[in-house]
Amino acid sequence: MDTDASSSVVPVFIHGFLDGAVAWAEVVAALGERGADAVCVDLPGMGDRADEDGPYSLDRFADDVAMRVRALKRPVVLVGHSMGAQIAELVAGRLGAQVCGLALLAPVPLRGTRLPDDVMQGFHALGGNPQALRELRLQYSVSLDDARLAKLIRLGALMKADSIGAVADIWNRGHPSGLEHSRYRGPVLIVGGKDDAFVTAEMIAESIAPHFDNPTVGFIDEAGHWPHVEQPASVAATLDAFLTGIGLIANTTEPEEL
Repeated sequence: MDTDASSSVVPVFIHGFLDGAVAWAEVVAALGERGADAVCVDLPGMGDRADEDGPYSLDRFADDVAMRVRALKRPVVLVGHSMGAQIAELVAGRLGAQVCGLALLAPVPLRGTRLPDDVMQGFHALGGNPQALRELRLQYSVSLDDARLAKLIRLGALMKADSIGAVADIWNRGHPSGLEHSRYRGPVLIVGGKDDAFVTAEMIAESIAPHFDNPTVGFIDEAGHWPHVEQPASVAATLDAFLTGIGLIANTTEPEEL
């Protein structure tokens, strides 16, 4: 194994609702050499794959990511944001020992948020409405400059109008396995935006952290629901420390066949 064992672990970044692979660009750049082999996926119906039609589901997304990660034939750390955290946990269940750790950023609970219909109507109305997309980003962020805000608005605008409502319902309903304690038993890092009004510190403490075995929980200052876009350097530093810990574990563990 390399002297820096964490360099052999591939970080795989899974974006959230309305986003795409490019949302991780600044974090990957800030990781330096540790980000050199990083894989940033676009999910069906979003980002560069916005033209891919439904039906969509968390299982479809997880199968899609798992197939790509399995082909790497290398140990990975899955980094998921918001809905991407739901997908990351499902992928970990599919890939077993290949997944050395989960880093969940502003994570939506795997069981879903179960928001009422009247609230979800607002998310359904985002399709084809750039002003509504802008207002959503501003509502749940605290540190987006004009360029980063415009980037997120463009990503959301790539999605087909009817896809937005369908995908919103997916993360809101969640997955049946979220009703049980997580099947993933490896290292888990949960990172919230300190000022996130959507995935709050209370939600993390009550609905997310207890779902895992002894997770590490932290918060990014001056960040809302998109810490990786609002404060990419801070997120990268937090991930770097987690990857260092994963490397130390890997360096004292017998390698397994992938």
